[in-house]
Amino acid sequence: MIRSGLWVDHDGHKYYLAIGRALDYNDQVIKNFTLDYFAWVPLVILLSGVLGWFLAGRALDPVNSVAEAAQQITHSNLDVQIPARNTGDELDRLIEAFNHMMTRLNHSFEQIRQFSTDVSHELRTPLTVVRGQLEVALFTAQTVDQYRDAMADALEGVERLSNIVRALLMLSQAESGQLALQKTELDLADLVRDLVDQHQIPAEAEGVRLSADLPTNCVVSADRIQIERLVSNLLGNAIKYTPAGGSVRVGLIAGFDQVKLIVEDTGVGISPGHLPHIFDRFYRVPSADPEKGLGLGLSFVAWIAKAHGGAVTVESTLQEGTRFTVSLPVGRWSVTPPANVPAEIPAPVVPERVH
Repeated sequence: MIRSGLWVDHDGHKYYLAIGRALDYNDQVIKNFTLDYFAWVPLVILLSGVLGWFLAGRALDPVNSVAEAAQQITHSNLDVQIPARNTGDELDRLIEAFNHMMTRLNHSFEQIRQFSTDVSHELRTPLTVVRGQLEVALFTAQTVDQYRDAMADALEGVERLSNIVRALLMLSQAESGQLALQKTELDLADLVRDLVDQHQIPAEAEGVRLSADLPTNCVVSADRIQIERLVSNLLGNAIKYTPAGGSVRVGLIAGFDQVKLIVEDTGVGISPGHLPHIFDRFYRVPSADPEKGLGLGLSFVAWIAKAHGGAVTVESTLQEGTRFTVSLPVGRWSVTPPANVPAEIPAPVVPERVH
């Protein structure tokens, strides 16, 4: 490379100046850069691709685990769970959502299996009875009265079947969330008072004294139909399993954040070994009369209390009595005690219980 210029001194003489530099160095730099570029760039690209493939594989491992777990799911292993990575990223949220979905599916299928088992178990006996009565009428009955008795017995069996199916369907809808609560402002004291009055006739027929200690007013937010079913089931059970001469007592205690409904009796009681199971569907204490119920009433009681955000507990002693306590959150409520009792309603007095 050459640069030149014209110079003139003070005497008018002209001079030419030229400066040059060899271009070999620049050419060598370009050549070296070109060689290095085409030598290293493919290697860098290759290493970047390998590293990216490795990192992408590590990142997609949980996704592949979800896919493999989904492919392994059958009706018999719905309890599949994918271990969490505990990184708090999107994949962890995906795994958590998948595990929750599997838990819900497993619960739903368990309900279906339980429903099928309950139906097959409970319908077998009434169907056998109906079939037996019809066979008697078909092969042995000779008079109109014999035919009438056989058909009456068969109708009783059909009615029992109908009650079982209706109760099972309602309980299944309740447990699956299809039976929604219709909460309104409800005077619980007034409702319990009405139900106690309605149960006075069956209680007197069994020789059982039914009484209640209730405040004048106790307003809560609840589903009236379901609360009526809860109280009726508890009163009906207490009357059924209390011998003649015994008593059933209902109490309502209003606290700051909850209302307690207490139904106690002086009946046959429940042994400690059976207490944990009495809220299970179709569970009946072996000594209890199977004709006295379907074994579904207390399952309804437990569901209704839970659906309202409450709970039900039981205490019982053999040959002394049983006490059921239903605790319900009050929400917005007000309580007015009756004029002849103090404002704080004491809990009903019951004999010492075995827990």
